[in-house]
Amino acid sequence: MVTRSVLQRTFYIKYQVSDQYSTLGTAFTFEINNVQYLATTSHSFTFTEHCQELDILIMRNNEWETIHSKIFKHPKKAVDICILALPNDLSPRHFVEMTDKGVQLGQDTFFLGFPYGKFMDVEINNDYPIPFVKKGIFSSILIGGQNPPPDVYSFYLDAMNNPGFSGGPCCFIPAGKNLPAICGIIKGYHPHEIEVKTPLGNYTFEENSGLVEVHSIHHLFEIPLD
Repeated sequence: MVTRSVLQRTFYIKYQVSDQYSTLGTAFTFEINNVQYLATTSHSFTFTEHCQELDILIMRNNEWETIHSKIFKHPKKAVDICILALPNDLSPRHFVEMTDKGVQLGQDTFFLGFPYGKFMDVEINNDYPIPFVKKGIFSSILIGGQNPPPDVYSFYLDAMNNPGFSGGPCCFIPAGKNLPAICGIIKGYHPHEIEVKTPLGNYTFEENSGLVEVHSIHHLFEIPLD
């Protein structure tokens, strides 16, 4: 079960890259040294630099609200996580544990986001929309090898991710506890390439493989805030 401790921390965000192009995604609040920040994925901010000031847009009351921020990126490019500074708190400071300790293979997980820009418009979060919640199975752990470098810790969920969930929190219920803990940040789905042969030639396209890649939450606290 996902409670207000995570629901009210999750936000629908937009970054206007240019007049013609913008990115949409999900972010969630957390605190370091009694200061609240947003966590999300770096790939939504491809053309930005560490410590760059920028404006982000957050959906509130069915309109985009501008917030001036500063972006802090992880020093390793393979870690698709960044932190966004906030001028003030966006969410209540509900207690939420942020750890991947104790999550087990085959365990149920939950991830939150705004697929295709859709959300629940209910008044329980100060006019901010409520995200969708999807369920998956903790399927595999990757510590180096294959794709990530040796010091990058990722894992995969057996689940169907959709565009819009990137940057959202991945949660599980630790043994003996009732409240969800945030164990990772959704990077995106692992693509599956398919080739179709036709009389007019061969065409290649990607489809959703049903595997969701997640970065471990501990990488979030490796990001320098200066």
